[in-house]
Amino acid sequence: MKQLTGLPVGTVVQACSTTYPPAGWVQTGAYYTSSCVAWSNPSFNNNAWQLKRVS
Repeated sequence: MKQLTGLPVGTVVQACSTTYPPAGWVQTGAYYTSSCVAWSNPSFNNNAWQLKRVS
C-alpha cells in the first residue's frame, strides 16, 4: 500500500489495480506483475496500473 495524499500533480506511481483509480489520478498504463497477485492468475491478465496525478 502507498499513501497518495499530498503527492504533487504530475507524480507517476505504480500500483496494484482496483476497480477504479483514486480521485485525482488517471490510469496511463496497465501490465501484469507477480507483486500484485492476491489469488491465482494463470492467464497473466493485467493486474497493475501506472497512475498519474492530474488534480
